[in-house]
Amino acid sequence: MLVIRIHVHFQIIQGVGESDPILFGAAITNPNGQLVFNGSQSIEGQSGEYKKYFYLVYDVDCNAIVGNQINGEVESITISSDTYIPFEAVNTSNTIDAQIEYSTIADGLWSNANTWYCGVPPNGPDILPITINHIVSVDDARQCGKINVNYLKSLIVNTNGILTLGQSSAGTATGHSNKYLWAQWGNIYIYGTLNVNGGISVGGKYGSNYYGQLNIEGNLNIDGNDGTQSGSGFGGITIKPITY
Repeated sequence: MLVIRIHVHFQIIQGVGESDPILFGAAITNPNGQLVFNGSQSIEGQSGEYKKYFYLVYDVDCNAIVGNQINGEVESITISSDTYIPFEAVNTSNTIDAQIEYSTIADGLWSNANTWYCGVPPNGPDILPITINHIVSVDDARQCGKINVNYLKSLIVNTNGILTLGQSSAGTATGHSNKYLWAQWGNIYIYGTLNVNGGISVGGKYGSNYYGQLNIEGNLNIDGNDGTQSGSGFGGITIKPITY
């Protein structure tokens, strides 16, 4: 089975990020043929408001063949009792690509398979980049590469947790430094130990509003790009809009 589930979401795109998507109707498992999604969603607005979107999401089997294609077309949209036929246009197929990152699908522990797409908790100094879309907690020893914490989401290192980005690139162990923890609009809470072979950027400003939070009650070690000694290479912490 190439596509294991299809669902429709409604989302508001804001200046600093995206609202949490709202499921429209019910997801359809093992889809085949013509599909109908029924739901209710207020889309009233006024001039100057953020953009609002409905979009289709394919849950593709993690063992799907890279290079295969999937395609879907909207045949009609009914609002109240009025039916609208979308303007016919070329609908480009979506090609299945190789995995390019690890992404979360639910709040939970880093070590829990149900927290991650394809059910594989990431661990290793040279793995693919990680995107945190939820509230994720580390309660054991984990190693990874680059991390991005999205809008209003959180990365928490619990008291017993040890999270290390990269490792020493001395000698033959090259390519494991220059890792970055990015949380421009997200939050980082450290109660255990966070080691970064590279740097951290936390917080941002949009208009008159400030976003992002860094709370350190445990240990934060930043070892720069080389990772062999404290302060080596380029490393550091940036708390926007002020750099320390």
